[in-house]
Amino acid sequence: MIEKIRAYVRLHQMLEQSDTVIAGVSGGADSVCLFFVLLELKKEIGFRLAVVHVHHGLRGAEADQDEAYVRHLCEKFSVSYRSYFFDVESESKKRKQSIEEAGREVRREAFADAVQVFGGTKIALAHHQDDNAETMLLHLVRGSRLNGLGGIRPKAGKYIRPLLCVRRREIEAWLNEKEIHWQNDETNQEDHYTRNRIRHHILPCLEEEIHPGAVEHMNETAEYLRQVQVYLEQQADEAMHKAVREPEEGMEEVWFLEEDAFRKVAAVIQSQVIYRCLVRAAGRARDIEEIHVRMVSELLDRQVGREIMLPYSMKAVRSYGGVSIFKNHSADIVNTAECPERECRYTLAPGEKVQAGALMITAKIL
Repeated sequence: MIEKIRAYVRLHQMLEQSDTVIAGVSGGADSVCLFFVLLELKKEIGFRLAVVHVHHGLRGAEADQDEAYVRHLCEKFSVSYRSYFFDVESESKKRKQSIEEAGREVRREAFADAVQVFGGTKIALAHHQDDNAETMLLHLVRGSRLNGLGGIRPKAGKYIRPLLCVRRREIEAWLNEKEIHWQNDETNQEDHYTRNRIRHHILPCLEEEIHPGAVEHMNETAEYLRQVQVYLEQQADEAMHKAVREPEEGMEEVWFLEEDAFRKVAAVIQSQVIYRCLVRAAGRARDIEEIHVRMVSELLDRQVGREIMLPYSMKAVRSYGGVSIFKNHSADIVNTAECPERECRYTLAPGEKVQAGALMITAKIL
């Protein structure tokens, strides 16, 4: 297994001698394997290693034991260590997010802080092929663009995932062979979370009932789709220069799709261009869905003056020569009291709010 990971790390140019690598170690099998793999690679490559552990404040004494175990590992092997404590349940309420979403955010915050503390150049995470298959399925079922179907990237910015070439069962077999202990998170056995249901029921069914190599084949497909995505991104770069008038410095942020140039672009690239405009206008990618891209595309076939509301208070307006996309700052809240009729229909995009009498209704994708 180590040889396979070593080759994968080389292929994706994940590690260099000058790196300071911050590894996320929870104490579970995957992250403990990552810890020992990085120790091995450190001997060969010579990078610096530090470990971050995030205590989510959710599992009481069990979580305390996880933290103590990871601390002990780092002391035993003389690895720099830093732990972070978050009350994720409180954070989820404060941020109006699910427990999973809040957990992801606080982990990102912990890593961002650790990068400053240790001078980190890389952040190593323990995702493996089973995680990637779960992600791919989740995106497929919920509806996703191509980058979502490409699953988890081996390398993205500072983040690297050296174990993305191996299965969970390979990891556990290797740890057992080396007689390395790890901590068990009992919540991983519950079916409360969507990912756990995919892990416990759907992936085993695919392997048992359809093809024993389903997970490996899904990972191969994800890799191919990531390559296609890279090509499409390159084409979209060119199309953005030709077909989009970007906001000028000091002016209102309006992204203008120039109709004549835009219509000369291949349909699949048009989709990429609209998506980029929406993400840049919104300032984030979350909740920007294929349906929003399609709504903007269809607007080009409508009469001048037609407009649509989009997530994050964005608006797209059909004008002469194209479509303008911008933040509609006056439309953060839509009050149904303005509706003259007793029944008022209003289509909410994710993230939008509507006032209905004493109620405030917010649209959110769960």
